[in-house]
Amino acid sequence: MISMENKRRWHGFYIGIILAFLPMGNAHALLERGKYSETEKAAFAFYTLAGLKPGFRDWVRDSEVYLKASEEDRPRIMDEQLVRLQEGFADFHPDEDFVRVGAMVPVKLPAISPDDLAGKYRDARPVMIMPPSDDDMIYFPFQIGETWISIVPTRQRQLQPLLVSNAGYEKIKSNLRFDASFGKRTMDGVYIEFYFRPRKAETKEPVKIGSLETWIMTGDIASIEIWDTRREIFLWGYSAPWFTSERAGELLDLYGKK
Repeated sequence: MISMENKRRWHGFYIGIILAFLPMGNAHALLERGKYSETEKAAFAFYTLAGLKPGFRDWVRDSEVYLKASEEDRPRIMDEQLVRLQEGFADFHPDEDFVRVGAMVPVKLPAISPDDLAGKYRDARPVMIMPPSDDDMIYFPFQIGETWISIVPTRQRQLQPLLVSNAGYEKIKSNLRFDASFGKRTMDGVYIEFYFRPRKAETKEPVKIGSLETWIMTGDIASIEIWDTRREIFLWGYSAPWFTSERAGELLDLYGKK
């Protein structure tokens, strides 16, 4: 898990991100070896799309195994880790790997007028999730070495608001817990998880978001899941039309959620 609690505060609350790469079709060697952290895999996606060589030495210097090593062992660890990262980066296939992003986020259920309930919200109701945003751009940042990279879904109207089935809405409403901590505030929250297909790395210049300079990686949302804050109760899910049921089934089976 990539936890950002000790690194940055976002608009009054903290966000934790999980990034896990999922095989589309046959799993390749990168996943089978299990030699890479989720942060490293996400960064492989960015640098592969950018056509740039990562600063692997910075990654190693910031790693737990290197920081905990003695001065005597560090040169050996540096060499071993450089080989490991170079192999993983060479094996990475952007067309075969999706990214799983998860975050605890505040949520609001807007009041709906009787007319809207009988009209535009008859079959689906709005749920407002509130991940980090800047000028209406929703982003999910993570750090690798000294570099910040933010995952930015395209077609962000899909996220704000989410249009949830009536049954899903009632399940979310009945399972909201006032136990999600965001900075100094406790709010109603949910755990949102989505599968993300990386498409483009913005390499012209980093974007300034508040006090953070971050590079941007954009892509498509393949599917969304909403869970309660304890990640015990599945509340609602959605798959994009292009994301086939066969592939969605493979992903859910992989994570034991069938």
